[in-house]
Amino acid sequence: MATNQYKSFATDPAAALLPIDAYVQDTQGIRTKGNIPGSMALSTLVNRAARQASVMAEALGEVIVEAGQDALDNGDAQALKAGIKVGVAKIIEDSGEIPDVATMGYRNALINGDFQLAQWTTMGSAVGYQSVDRWRVNTASTLRQETALATIQGLPGAVACASLTATGSAMSVAQRIENAAIFSGSKATLSFYAKGSKSMNVSLNVTRSAGGSITLTKQISITTEWQKYAVTFDIPLITSAISEPANTYLQVEFSGTGVVANDKLYLGLAQMEEGEMATPFERRNPAFEEQLAGRYAESGNLNSNAMGVVSYYPYASEIYYLFQKRATPSVKLPVGGVYFGQRDGSARTPSNLSASVVNNSKRKFAYASGPASGNTDYLSRLVCNADYNYFADAEL
Repeated sequence: MATNQYKSFATDPAAALLPIDAYVQDTQGIRTKGNIPGSMALSTLVNRAARQASVMAEALGEVIVEAGQDALDNGDAQALKAGIKVGVAKIIEDSGEIPDVATMGYRNALINGDFQLAQWTTMGSAVGYQSVDRWRVNTASTLRQETALATIQGLPGAVACASLTATGSAMSVAQRIENAAIFSGSKATLSFYAKGSKSMNVSLNVTRSAGGSITLTKQISITTEWQKYAVTFDIPLITSAISEPANTYLQVEFSGTGVVANDKLYLGLAQMEEGEMATPFERRNPAFEEQLAGRYAESGNLNSNAMGVVSYYPYASEIYYLFQKRATPSVKLPVGGVYFGQRDGSARTPSNLSASVVNNSKRKFAYASGPASGNTDYLSRLVCNADYNYFADAEL
């Protein structure tokens, strides 16, 4: 149980105290100047001052203790300051009064910090983006979205988390926050929930791609139970100009150390915000969160119909992205269901069908689809109906 060593002074109703009106009004400058008339007992003034300070100290000590921290009278002002921050954050969290996004903007610089969005289809141990939006595997590992109740139980208010599985002796996952100048010259606090398949050490690393190289590292130890962690980084000022902020980033990385193949690191409710206090996780509107993530990647379906094709010339169509991209994305067109239908209603499956992306930009792209050269038989009597899935990638 946490301990509060700060106790109130002179709380007995019969305590010898300077009358409160005299102390507050201070008409003779007794309190502010220390001007003590010779006829006044010194003890009553000292008792009043001591009680005011001690009662407040005890109250703040209780705030610290209720957050599970010790309030020790050992002269360590920084420890008390840190304890007060934790205590205030707990009061806010317990109250449920989380600031509204519509009136405050958003505090959390991490997108998809609750891991609810998972539109990437890539799975495996390769470095890069896998499964969970905006989260990048930096060291060969497998990243997955987890929604099973047994996994997320103990993660307050969450419906998903992420798991990172080691394939060797290291594993790491990171998010690259657009614009390397973010938090420049200020403090930023990273808070999150974590647990492991075993107790392990996790390295928290902050780097940036432009504006002057930095490498900031903090170490934590996690257990097999969900627990909230918070660390504050002092982000140095940028030391060189950033000409294209949208192409730069500040990277926040979680790296498991001392691991072996199949060890798992679980993460939930991750937040990076300005300041020294870890506030409750910001639960943004899901549609807004999807829009934020959509600046970097999206998946979608497109369909083309070309009636009465008389040769193998392809049919072209423009597709507007749901959200404008950070940069011109790369677009992949894996073929979905593709078939030819004869005008009499009977089916005909061609030997091949072509699809290509043309005129790609941040806002839209065009694609061309149709029978490939050499597959011209019966085209004058066919309906070309091609169903494709696309994936646009503008990640950092």
